[in-house]
Amino acid sequence: MSLETDALDAAALAATNQTIAANALKDAIDLIKAAYAATKNTVDTELNNVDNTSDADKPISATSLAEFLTYVKTSTLATINGQALNTGQNLLIASSPTSLTSELYDNRNTLRYPIQPQPIAGDALILEYVGLFQFYENVDEPDDDETCFTANDADTGVPYGQWLLRVPSYEWTEAHEKIEFRALEEWRDDMETSMQLLLADYNAHH
Repeated sequence: MSLETDALDAAALAATNQTIAANALKDAIDLIKAAYAATKNTVDTELNNVDNTSDADKPISATSLAEFLTYVKTSTLATINGQALNTGQNLLIASSPTSLTSELYDNRNTLRYPIQPQPIAGDALILEYVGLFQFYENVDEPDDDETCFTANDADTGVPYGQWLLRVPSYEWTEAHEKIEFRALEEWRDDMETSMQLLLADYNAHH
């Protein structure tokens, strides 16, 4: 009887242990099922509310827009030459007097129809063999193709300024000196011829 009792007690203990283990396994499965249900609920009720539109069509919240406008305001946008940056129009950046440039003598006619950017008051250039010219925004002098060139608008042909010779070059000065010397020589020759004619006429009558 003792052996049978011991066997039954051992079997009962084993069954009890198996029941405890089964209950623990069931509890673990129940926790997994609960976690799955919670995850499924999150997917069903929250992720499905995501606005899956393109970036270009996504709405901007009022909060985001207000924050953006604190940094970018039409009233505080910078301007260039008085023109706002948000007009959609091309901006013209005004120039200042340019650095000294040079032009060949054979190309002097380009001074009359300057390409963009147009010269402004104070611009200067050196014309080969003639000298240093400066630009003035008025038209007061005759265009003589030497000391003055009138600049005209390339589109309208309307004069808007003149290039005036300010510092003659050595070649220009030398050329004019030769002209003056030649004129003086011709005047001297004419005077000598006139004196000879006067003397001849005087001798002929006395």
